[in-house]
Amino acid sequence: MRYNMNISVFTDRMTPEEASHILGVTINTLAVWRCTRRYALPFVKIGRKVFYRSDDVKNFIEQHTFCKPETHHE
Repeated sequence: MRYNMNISVFTDRMTPEEASHILGVTINTLAVWRCTRRYALPFVKIGRKVFYRSDDVKNFIEQHTFCKPETHHE
């Protein structure tokens, strides 16, 4: 039996080291987030290997971006 799987799902991935650099946290912090589910940052785990999809990291950053309230100048 052959499976027709979209391989592009795995082509745009990053390691925990790369994700930690982009997010400005340590690799250990990412490990804690995965273990405790503290933040909803999706990850892919195949055996012992952990990967993050670039789009998931980008969405995580966007979801955790806050704007200053607008100040009204009169």
